Amino acid sequence: MKRLIIMLVLLVGLVVSGKAIAMEAKSLCSEYNNNELRADSMYKGQRHAITGKVTSIGETILGTPYVVLDGCVQYLSDDPSDLLSLDQGDRITVNGIISSKTLSLILVYANKEEAASTCFINTLLK
Repeated sequence: MKRLIIMLVLLVGLVVSGKAIAMEAKSLCSEYNNNELRADSMYKGQRHAITGKVTSIGETILGTPYVVLDGCVQYLSDDPSDLLSLDQGDRITVNGIISSKTLSLILVYANKEEAASTCFINTLLK
């Protein structure tokens, strides 16, 4: 219980100060797989610096460039040049807004506007 309180104090302090919260992609995936509702309440709509191993690089059917970390976090970038130098297996950190989990991927957007519109669309689809 004491450890949980300390973690919550640290998270609140980082969010209030406007800094991105640093975390591992595997930890984020584990949180979402364990309890998606709790993970959404803790992470959705907040900026995080997520570190993980690149498992996929490409673009969506709408042409948005993305990189997948540890097979479960999909970071959607504003700028394809951000991803040109990456290779599968690279260990990187992305900084973005967590949007939601769809199927098996947790969506993380580079900018707040895209994250907000996707949250709205996902809400309509549920």
